[in-house]
Amino acid sequence: MKKRIVLFANSDWYLFNFRLPLIQEIQKSGCELWLISPAGPYGQKLVEMGLNWHPIQLDRSSINIFVEFKAIFQLRNFIKANKIDLVHGFTIKCSIYTALASLRLKVLNIFSITGMGYVFTSKDFKAKLLKPFLWTLLNISLNKKNAHLIVQNKDDLNLFISSNLIEESRISLIPSSGVDCSRFIPTNAAYNSSNLKVLLSARLLWDKGISTFVECAEMIIHERDDITFYLAGAIDKNNPASISIEQANAWNNQGIINYLGHIDDMPNLLNKIDIAVLPSAREGLPKSLIEALACGIPIITTDVPGCREVVENGFDGILIQYGRPLELKQAIEFLISNPEKYNRFSKNARISALSKFDSKIVNKHTLEIYKSLFS
Repeated sequence: MKKRIVLFANSDWYLFNFRLPLIQEIQKSGCELWLISPAGPYGQKLVEMGLNWHPIQLDRSSINIFVEFKAIFQLRNFIKANKIDLVHGFTIKCSIYTALASLRLKVLNIFSITGMGYVFTSKDFKAKLLKPFLWTLLNISLNKKNAHLIVQNKDDLNLFISSNLIEESRISLIPSSGVDCSRFIPTNAAYNSSNLKVLLSARLLWDKGISTFVECAEMIIHERDDITFYLAGAIDKNNPASISIEQANAWNNQGIINYLGHIDDMPNLLNKIDIAVLPSAREGLPKSLIEALACGIPIITTDVPGCREVVENGFDGILIQYGRPLELKQAIEFLISNPEKYNRFSKNARISALSKFDSKIVNKHTLEIYKSLFS
């Protein structure tokens, strides 16, 4: 009998943009597959691709206990009705809901912690209030004997090992969700030190270091007019750390950055970019950076969990300290004034993507975990 698998995410956009290669590999393996997420515009795209997508009522930012339990019972009823063998949840919230919905059911659980999220990275009162409660729920979830945890960077791996929430034998490190290196490819365009384009691609959250990026851009454009700064990413209204559309438009109207909004065709955008930056506070492992690596674009990012795993400092990019716009400015100017170093970083970026982050490598490892749990 075919194994039945559910992939559960907090948005249909995540499944469509981050997990399509994994979805395709699961289908090739002969398993029956369902995709579950809150309703959104990408759900219909998944259906049009012939995939079994099922919407669920889930609010990423809600802390209403009645709304949350309703989502958990919806998920539980789906698991029971369809006799699901394995549920793979993405993000902390979906992983916890997966565990609670599977209590006393003979269901295998895989939890992918793709980043520690707002509660663990923010210092505001709401985050501090929620952190102990969330940690308790993680303790309950990870204590299940039929559960396996996947993390994306060594810092998160060490955090969970030292916390004793789960045995080390039930944790796997898989760097990123992978990138399709046959779709993201270098243009092989010659380096041109004039009219360079710098991109930050991320959800518009303060902890992505966007204020650092804007301050850096402001300093540089006051000194020279041959560098253009681009900011690409959607407004995330459900996240307490969200930047407003008014703020993004204000930066754009002041001529500091060019705000592009959400971009569907990232390969096309990256083919026009010279340097990719992400001065973030913490990540799981940022997909925007590995997409840039695959396109042969040198990276500048922060020496923090998740980001430092993407870049080998001095090989394919530069690591800087978090919250230092002047340091970001100096790193950009270093790449501009050293074309030989830039070209070497560009060549090495593609090598890094192919050897470490290709979706074929990532998905092979994930399917091996599925098989080991089934056996």
